[in-house]
Amino acid sequence: PEIGRQAAEDHRAEIEEALEGSDMVFITAGEGGGTGTGDAAALARVFRNAILVTAADHYDGDQRRAWSAAADDPAFPADLAKGLTMVAEWQQETAGFAQLVDDRITLIYVHPDTARLGIATLLYQHLEDEARIQGRERLVTEASQVAHDFFLFLGFQPDAEETVERDGVTLSRWRMHKPLI
Repeated sequence: PEIGRQAAEDHRAEIEEALEGSDMVFITAGEGGGTGTGDAAALARVFRNAILVTAADHYDGDQRRAWSAAADDPAFPADLAKGLTMVAEWQQETAGFAQLVDDRITLIYVHPDTARLGIATLLYQHLEDEARIQGRERLVTEASQVAHDFFLFLGFQPDAEETVERDGVTLSRWRMHKPLI
């Protein structure tokens, strides 16, 4: 994080000029040889809030607490460094993030305060474009009940509903895929 922070400070004027008038910014992490985990705390907050608030209509309190506890796992920052993690900022705040590891969309989370602005769709589109550049023939994901319709809208097809366990609590989700060719 310090190397990236210093690089940004060294080029602050250029960055500010390039971003002037922007409402939304996408940041690609790890491009300078680092791991991209410097924003792990901000991403953990987005992750936790997205689950606790946005998933309330689909999962009960125990399920949401068990699921959101992953943000407190010491492995959370290292997991963010896998594959390609895209971060969206809205009005100078971390608004959401998404991750592609090989052919798998592993994470798409948007803070409830910035939900329904198209951030998840834009994050996803960046990841799909990257998968196509990498020559992937399809994408797969394990979508929560909350994200199921979002992925259907994006052209994913459900393979099967399944259950997973988080801290002794069972949650349902969907295995889904999307052909890219």
